[in-house]
Amino acid sequence: MLRSQVENLTRKAQVQEVELERTTKQLEEALAIASEETARSKAAKDVIKSLTAQLKDMAERLPVGSARTIKSPSLNSFDSSPEYIAPSSNTLNRPNSRESDPDGPNTVPVFSNGTSTPVFDGASYRQQANHAAESINRISTRAKESEPRSENEWVEQDEPGVYITLTALAGGAMDLKRVRSFQPKAV
Repeated sequence: MLRSQVENLTRKAQVQEVELERTTKQLEEALAIASEETARSKAAKDVIKSLTAQLKDMAERLPVGSARTIKSPSLNSFDSSPEYIAPSSNTLNRPNSRESDPDGPNTVPVFSNGTSTPVFDGASYRQQANHAAESINRISTRAKESEPRSENEWVEQDEPGVYITLTALAGGAMDLKRVRSFQPKAV
């Protein structure tokens, strides 16, 4: 009788130990994923800050009305930057296709991995910066119609979900007022 209780408790302890090891492994995996996502988020924020500073600098140098002819900023400053893994253009919510009418209100982006989850392909910082420079050029060709605004303020669309608000200042200078980014909700 005592022996059967000892065996029973030993089995329970072994089962709990295996479950504890499994849970510990899952926790370590979750921490690793969270760490990677944090690094990607920080890299994306750094790119956005850099681009915002470049856009603001460009807007200050251009006279009013020149916003439609913005040229790409020089990327020579990125040549000396060390390369590291940064989010690819997919992380900036540039879907390869859409699962319904692209103009429909309930569209869901489908990324190159066939899901609504973005793919991180390990593009270098310089490649990301070049993509961003191309996006800046596209800003000048696309304008978004939105709520009524004063003559001195307008919104331009960079990519689906990325909008930049510019304001004309006295003396012909322009000011970058706001950069907005909308991420589609996963279904």
